Amino acid sequence: MAVGCAGDTVGVGDYKAYRLASAEAKLSGDCFTDDPTEDSSTNLKAGSTVMVYNAPEGDEDEFYLDVGGTIFPGELNDDGSYEFKGEQKVIELDGETILDSDHDGTEDVDDDFIDADVDGIADYITPTDPLAEVDNFVDVDSDGFDDRTDDNDGVDQDNDGIDDRQVFIPNGTEFTTKQVYTVELLPEGGKVTGTLTLNTDSTCSGGECSTFQPFKCKSTTEFVGVEIDPESVSLPIGSQQPNP
Repeated sequence: MAVGCAGDTVGVGDYKAYRLASAEAKLSGDCFTDDPTEDSSTNLKAGSTVMVYNAPEGDEDEFYLDVGGTIFPGELNDDGSYEFKGEQKVIELDGETILDSDHDGTEDVDDDFIDADVDGIADYITPTDPLAEVDNFVDVDSDGFDDRTDDNDGVDQDNDGIDDRQVFIPNGTEFTTKQVYTVELLPEGGKVTGTLTLNTDSTCSGGECSTFQPFKCKSTTEFVGVEIDPESVSLPIGSQQPNP
């Protein structure tokens, strides 16, 4: 087993920069959604620049791997290698989007009384009372256009680019994607070797999971590199993806 040199350790308030060459990722069998027998290979490597620094908030060392768009926390092992880990979880809600102008939980097509501007006057003819008064002007987003007929850009009071009349109704089903990154990095007298492992796990919970296909994938990327002068590195470094 290779052991890092004591001089390779990053001291408190210090940092080191490395130029890396990463091989093509090796994928587990579960990663293939199409033909698992499809074979492709390359001897080309992806280049990137990363930095390791030690920025403790207290008395204990706190090491970080900065790949440009993402920063991984980590620790120094007894053999002089570093292990950095990161985890992210994305939860997507399942459901349907309805047109509900007054946000009362009833879709407009089924709503007997729609009052988007909350002035007590119906915005449309009320089926149960055809002779009831109808609002002569409805402008919830205050853009000077009647929301019902003249507002071609939609109603967007909060300026998020989504028509406010569109309301998402969740059905209790959740799709969860969890990604766990592990970066092992061993500096040895100006040279560095290591591995990036990415485990991805997608699951579904709730009553609408009958057609969902669970997905698990392990991606392993080996890399080699050299230490470079940190002063020669211009930020941002690396890429916007957590890939050395």
